[in-house]
Amino acid sequence: MPYAVRRLPQRVSVDPAPADAVELDDFTSIGGTTSILWVDAAGEVAVALIRGTLPPEEWPGERGEVDVAGSRAVVGPFNDGRWVAAWFEGEGQRCDLYTMVFYPPVDAEEVELSLASILRNP
Repeated sequence: MPYAVRRLPQRVSVDPAPADAVELDDFTSIGGTTSILWVDAAGEVAVALIRGTLPPEEWPGERGEVDVAGSRAVVGPFNDGRWVAAWFEGEGQRCDLYTMVFYPPVDAEEVELSLASILRNP
């Protein structure tokens, strides 16, 4: 992944978890995607950073705009207490979609702080 996430919600373990160690869902199980998953102390997925597509459904709630490492992103509550941010990155012929999913319990402030902490790796 070309991004470094410097701040995650407090309940998140320090190191990402291997994808085969957690149960995948409608965001993380889409073919052709690459995911980095962070878990909580119980081993449940707490945050996912995904390079690839969004699930084939309409965004169910309101969303706002934020900056993620220089890219315009949309962010807002999804279903079941999840918060989702999505942004396109790239120029020219290739344009990659990135999605960051925050699993409950999480609040808007934690989402905002995490997204603001993201840096683009050189």
